[in-house]
Amino acid sequence: MPEPVEKRQVPRSAIKLPVLYRRKAPAPVKAGVGWTHNLGEEGACLELTDRLEASSALQLVFQTDQGCLNLSGVVIWAAGISSKGEGVLHGVTFPELTPDQRQGLRELLRSNG
Repeated sequence: MPEPVEKRQVPRSAIKLPVLYRRKAPAPVKAGVGWTHNLGEEGACLELTDRLEASSALQLVFQTDQGCLNLSGVVIWAAGISSKGEGVLHGVTFPELTPDQRQGLRELLRSNG
């Protein structure tokens, strides 16, 4: 069987961090918790408690040893339940990072790399 082809422009690191998420709209705003499966400068694979629709805008808070990292994200895809059966996998992109957020994300990736 052929190896899967990596489609991302920027690589991701396998990092397991807790993440709090809040859907920005529509009302009622939904919040929950989850875990990262991987993380990069342009996005992440998140395991969340609920299945969210593609194009859902999210406010994300990653819990790290250095503190919290707050980012905005957009769901690109949602897949079936994770292999452990505990949550739903989501592909999320970070479309609007400020320079400070990008620097914080880079430092997080370096410290966990």
